[in-house]
Amino acid sequence: MNNKNTFLIGAGLGLALGYLLNSDSGREMRKQTGEMVKDQVDQALTKSNEWVDTAANAASKIKEQGNEYLKKMNQAPVDDREIAVFIEEKIQTLKNELLNEVKKPELSTNHVNS
Repeated sequence: MNNKNTFLIGAGLGLALGYLLNSDSGREMRKQTGEMVKDQVDQALTKSNEWVDTAANAASKIKEQGNEYLKKMNQAPVDDREIAVFIEEKIQTLKNELLNEVKKPELSTNHVNS
């Protein structure tokens, strides 16, 4: 490609880019894109906060149940196997709750402009 063709292609791309950046339709497109990105970020933050809350609630439940179990242990002899089974059950419950939360519908990647 010679220098003249390169210059003409660059000038054409520059004009098109300038039009998109400075025209009313370009401004509107940037505004809509910015709003769409903000909506997606807000949705992602909401979902991550829900996951954190779910994990915190599950951990709190396990802690409460563990404390109840420890109180019972002080009242009656308990063998190591019973403690291990209890812990395994509680860990599995937490895993299931987290997996169920993650399996809920993900963020919508389709954004409809009105």
